[in-house]
Amino acid sequence: MGTQDFYTVKMEGQYFAQVSKERVLRGYEASFKLPDASNAMSVIVGKLLIPYLRKRDPQCTGVYTHNITEISYSGKALDPNDIPVRWQSWAQLKEYCRYHKLPIDTQDYGSLGLLRDHIRLAMEEPEYFKTVSAKYQHKKAEEKALYALNPNTDDTVKVNIPVEPSQGGESTEEVTIKQEITRKKRPSRKKPTVSKPVEPETNEPEDLLS
Repeated sequence: MGTQDFYTVKMEGQYFAQVSKERVLRGYEASFKLPDASNAMSVIVGKLLIPYLRKRDPQCTGVYTHNITEISYSGKALDPNDIPVRWQSWAQLKEYCRYHKLPIDTQDYGSLGLLRDHIRLAMEEPEYFKTVSAKYQHKKAEEKALYALNPNTDDTVKVNIPVEPSQGGESTEEVTIKQEITRKKRPSRKKPTVSKPVEPETNEPEDLLS
């Protein structure tokens, strides 16, 4: 590998930050360059991620989640087999399926993680994948039919139905008052402002000292 050749690894996730006495979660996106991508996750998490997060955010106390979203390579076009499936992006997985002639349409998946799992299964256990894929396609068809039956819920879904106060709902009086306020609320009309006449400035000594 030449000195200018390297892998670019993109990651995203969440980290802990200490704000006063409270520990909160914040999100991050990061990109690192590695000479080798075979152990990208362990190298980045173990040696690079926390120091660089703390450099950007001194309140960072630790990493909560980490996920590789894409790996690219500088110096040559990547072969579909050069990157583990679990780290490939949508575009790379599409090329991977084409390269290996897998019966998978990447557009059928809304989850990148599930797509990666199905591709690995298709490569490692092709016969079992046929069963899993058939179930997945059946589930997708059922969901599509379900949504087709319910294109618009404006006439079939009601909200703000009163619940008895003893069951945790608002009292009838509170609901009535809110409804009356909503009905009576009108855009306010601002009264025209009348400018007061400006008194002429004087240069009397007592004015300047007051």
